[in-house]
Amino acid sequence: MTQPLQRFRILLVDPDDLLAADAGALSHPEIEFVPTTLPAASAQPAGDCDAIVLPIDSPATLELLAALCGREDAPPVIAIAGSGWAGRPLEFILTLAELRGAAVGLPRPIDALELALAAVEIVGRAKPHNARPRLVSELEHRLAV
Repeated sequence: MTQPLQRFRILLVDPDDLLAADAGALSHPEIEFVPTTLPAASAQPAGDCDAIVLPIDSPATLELLAALCGREDAPPVIAIAGSGWAGRPLEFILTLAELRGAAVGLPRPIDALELALAAVEIVGRAKPHNARPRLVSELEHRLAV
C-alpha cells in the first residue's frame, strides 16, 4: 500500500489581504499555504516547508532573503515585489533578489495558483526526487481554465 503524498507546504511571508484570501481559497488537497510574519520567517526551521514566498520591499527584506537562502537545506525562496524602491525599477529589485539567492523573482499582483505552480515547478527542478508532475499538470489546467 502506497503512502499518500504529504502536502506541499508554502510559507507565505507577510501576505497582503488579497493574496492571503486567495491562498486560503485555493483549496487543493496537496497544497498548503502557511501565512507567517517576517520575524517568524527568520526563525522558521528550514525543513518546515517546501518553499517560501517573500515580499521584497526594502533592503532589510533583501538581507532576510539572503539569510534564508544561505541556510543549509534551505527551501527555495520566491521573491515577489509590486514596485521598485530607492529609485530603482521593479525589474532591478527582482533581479537583485535573484542575485541574493531567490529561485525566481515575480511581479505583484500575483495569485496563489501562480505562486503554487511556480513553487512546485522550482522544487521539482531543484530536487527531481520531489517532483510532482501530476500536481504541476493539475495546477496548469486550473490556470488555463
